[in-house]
Amino acid sequence: MACSKGTCVLFLALFSGCSSTETAPETPAQATLVGVRPADEAWIGGAPVGSLEVFVLPSGNGDCVLVRAPGGRELLIDAGDTELRAPGDPERLRQQLQELIEPPLEALILTHPDPAHLGSAPWLLREVGVEELVYHGLPSKLKEDAAILEAAAAHPPRYVLNVAESTDAVLPVHFAPAPDLEVAVLRVPGYGTFGRVDEDLAVVRLRFGSTVWLFMSDATRTVERALVADPRLAPLVDCDFLLVGCHGGSNVCTREFLARATPQVAAISCGRPQDGLNAYEGFPRRDTVEGLEGWLAERAGPPRTILVCDDEVPLEYSEEEEAMIEQLSISGSLTTSPMLFSQSVDPGDWLEHVLERALYVTEGRRRLRFTSEGERVRWDEDSDR
Repeated sequence: MACSKGTCVLFLALFSGCSSTETAPETPAQATLVGVRPADEAWIGGAPVGSLEVFVLPSGNGDCVLVRAPGGRELLIDAGDTELRAPGDPERLRQQLQELIEPPLEALILTHPDPAHLGSAPWLLREVGVEELVYHGLPSKLKEDAAILEAAAAHPPRYVLNVAESTDAVLPVHFAPAPDLEVAVLRVPGYGTFGRVDEDLAVVRLRFGSTVWLFMSDATRTVERALVADPRLAPLVDCDFLLVGCHGGSNVCTREFLARATPQVAAISCGRPQDGLNAYEGFPRRDTVEGLEGWLAERAGPPRTILVCDDEVPLEYSEEEEAMIEQLSISGSLTTSPMLFSQSVDPGDWLEHVLERALYVTEGRRRLRFTSEGERVRWDEDSDR
């Protein structure tokens, strides 16, 4: 269904090693998505009328956020986890996306080469259609990235923005033409050179009226510090809504970052406790949740009890497991790692924690919905079930 609203303009250079969706290529994907972007003046429209909707969808230890602008245009930030990492979650996610999205999808942002964020992207390109694709553009051995490139070649988006090709700190995403609605990718200095999948990534910022929404993907404290240290990006970190980085892990939400961001409402996307990959990663972590809550507004709706993982028990691997994880990372086969870890891996104890501030957690099953008329962020209690 892609390109139904106009002529496709896309240049794809696909080289050998990227045609198979069954296995990862032996070398980094030698593929480039070279985008043709619309002129800014072509996207000028009237001020938005109505509400912005933001859905944080349960997607294992991955991210999948649907933004619906006034008038119905839709943007998806990342595409959820894979079946091997989060059994059953991709099917449930696609069912929700089919219910929510009116094809074609106006824009899809893929923040970095991580199976937990790419899982349903090939399906979206093939079955739903994507008009504007924002692609991380980093070298990847993942079979998910190979499948994305193959699907984009067969079902070309109208516009492509390759983040790795740009040197700009702020990259506009033109999915909804309205003066009061701006979406941009924040590209931190050193993008593509950090050498870790949770540090080489794109952060997404959305402004609607006077509200600012910041989606951190898997960003760790390294990215947080890079954002705060950059004079071009630091002013853009201040936000009303924060999608917490790295699924509420222990390496996020530094005091320096939170002091700059000052979020009023926050959400964490993470898997079910002790299920799938979360049995080894233990998201969210207790210290992160407790540290974040001190910055947030009062909770809308009643307090909720969730399970958090105790930071006092460190996540440690044996030497053999560390070597295995390193090899999986090099080979691009991290999608299978949960099935190979030994039972010695202990993320810590799961503890009950009562949320009394405006922090909302998917816990692998809840669909969170937030809305705004442009002045404040509201949480939809009926969505948190």
